[in-house]
Amino acid sequence: MSLLAWWLIAALLLAGLEMATGTFYLLALSVGLLPAALTAWLQGDLTSQLIAGALGCLVSLAVIRKWKTRLIPLRPERNEDTGQRVQIESWLDERHARIHYRGTQWDAELAANEARDDALPHYYIAGRDGVHFTISREPPVPN
Repeated sequence: MSLLAWWLIAALLLAGLEMATGTFYLLALSVGLLPAALTAWLQGDLTSQLIAGALGCLVSLAVIRKWKTRLIPLRPERNEDTGQRVQIESWLDERHARIHYRGTQWDAELAANEARDDALPHYYIAGRDGVHFTISREPPVPN
């Protein structure tokens, strides 16, 4: 079997595996193998085929990465918790606290530009990452 056939089979296998994952990265690799197949069809040696395949994969991965970063917003979206007032239950250290919110206790961390203030009984939620909250002294400014 010729190297051209092997490159095309590898590209088809990666495209087929992409159907199971849905990430588009395997599809990018599949498309990236096409320059290697083209080089094989043009009777290039194995080294030039490998170089063409590697460059094709790098270019297609860069295109997919750029496309995905345009889809993801640069700023985190506001959620229903942002701006809500919370009570400090206890301080774990200078930056981390246990807060009371929605009837239970949660872990929270001070926002980057905030300092701990033991006299302040409540803070405001500035953001959330999963179950971890970021808190600040003032409510965040609406977008």
